[in-house]
Amino acid sequence: MAEPMKQQDVFDEVHKLMAELLSSRLTPEAEAKILAGRAEKLKRAHTIEETGEQISVLIFQLSSEFFALETQYVSEVRVLSEVTPVPCTPDFVLGITNIRGAVFSVIDIRGSFNLEDRPVTDRSMFLMIQWKGIELCLLADAVIEKINLPRSEVKTMTGGNREHMSSFVSGFFIRNDNKITLISWDNYVSHSNIIVNEEV
Repeated sequence: MAEPMKQQDVFDEVHKLMAELLSSRLTPEAEAKILAGRAEKLKRAHTIEETGEQISVLIFQLSSEFFALETQYVSEVRVLSEVTPVPCTPDFVLGITNIRGAVFSVIDIRGSFNLEDRPVTDRSMFLMIQWKGIELCLLADAVIEKINLPRSEVKTMTGGNREHMSSFVSGFFIRNDNKITLISWDNYVSHSNIIVNEEV
C-alpha cells in the first residue's frame, strides 16, 4: 500500500497545480479537469492518512491524572455502589460489591502509579472489567469519554519518574492538552500479580 501523503506533500501538490495553471494556456474545460483530478487525488491521500489502525479506548481519571483502557476490557460503566471491606486481602482490593445479585471484587490501582488516594465523590464510577473469564470492578474517580484513537498517536513512555510503568502501559497520547496514559491490562495484571477470583 502506498505511503500516506504528509501535510508537506499536500502543499507541494497544491503549489505544483498552481504553477501548471499559471504557466499554461488551458481552456476552462481543461483547467476544470486538472482541478478535479488533483482534488480526487488529495481526497484519497487524506482518507488513507485518516483511516489507519484505530483502537477504541475509555478515558478515565485517577486522582489528578488521566488514563485509558481499551474498551475490549470494559463491559460496563456503573455508578458507584456500596463496597464491603474484606479482611486479609491485598491493599489494592477495596472489598466486594453486589451487582444484580452477583458479587464482584473492587480494586483500586492508584498505588501502582504512585497516586494519592482521594475520597469517593458523586463522580466516582466503577469500570466493569472482563479479563480471561474473570469480572471485577475498577474504581475510577471520574469517567471522561470513549474515543476511537489512531494507534499512531500512542507514543512510547520513556524516562522520568514513571519509568517503572513502561512494563504495563502501552504508552501515552495527548487529548485536549492532557497527557493520557494507556494501560495495557494484560501486562498490568501480570506485572502486579493480581489474582482476583469471584469468591473473595
